[in-house]
Amino acid sequence: MSKLLGVLGVSFSYPGVRVLKDINLEVGAGESHVVIGPNGAGKTTLFKVLSGETKPNEGKIYYKSNDITGLDAWQRIRLGFGRTFQVARIFSDLTVLENMVVAVECRQRIAKSQPRPWWRASPAPETIKEAQGRLEEFRLLSKMHEEAAVLSHGDKKRLELAVCLALEPRLLMLDEPTAGMSPEDRIGVVKLIQELQAQHELTLLLTEHDMDVVFGLATHLTVLSQGEIIASGKPDDVRNDPLVQKVYLGQEPHYA
Repeated sequence: MSKLLGVLGVSFSYPGVRVLKDINLEVGAGESHVVIGPNGAGKTTLFKVLSGETKPNEGKIYYKSNDITGLDAWQRIRLGFGRTFQVARIFSDLTVLENMVVAVECRQRIAKSQPRPWWRASPAPETIKEAQGRLEEFRLLSKMHEEAAVLSHGDKKRLELAVCLALEPRLLMLDEPTAGMSPEDRIGVVKLIQELQAQHELTLLLTEHDMDVVFGLATHLTVLSQGEIIASGKPDDVRNDPLVQKVYLGQEPHYA
């Protein structure tokens, strides 16, 4: 398995608080790499650093062996990064279809393949057709004329994922993709993510609290505690690690 993403000695601090401490991480192409840890472990900050939303104080980040440490989030998106958030980031005042059209047109502009000039008031028929096809894939086509604001929590998360996939990323970063969902919605989202990964040949990097979701998706598992990696490897090996068990039992970990 070739390495797609590499993290070397990354640290990050807010004033007076060190959040990430010497993070070393590799994500192989085609992998489902899940990062877990207690609240406050640094998972979301790690995602911000990897996606370019925040720059590390120390260390390097590599994508396809290229140093991308200094690149902004929009530049990483153009390289093949995609990201969703704990609280779905969609255009609430637009319809479901309009959200998808925006994403498709954005990708077309990046690729310089949009079928009509940007100043045209209405999207091209080809763009609408693609947008509708993607909504059908995510079981949202019947709601395409509804405002995104009125969608259920689960549908908002699916729409955000659909919008993200419309940009055709190679590395998909999912921050708590099932947060706040019902058990039935969680099962559906896990199945959908597995189908999308196989269909689009995606590499997944995600954080998640639900252990059923974690072990349903992970091919590699990394555990953060107090901003440090305390275990990383195959899911069964990490699950049986004594230090990981202590952390999740609520005991204070002992570092040698």
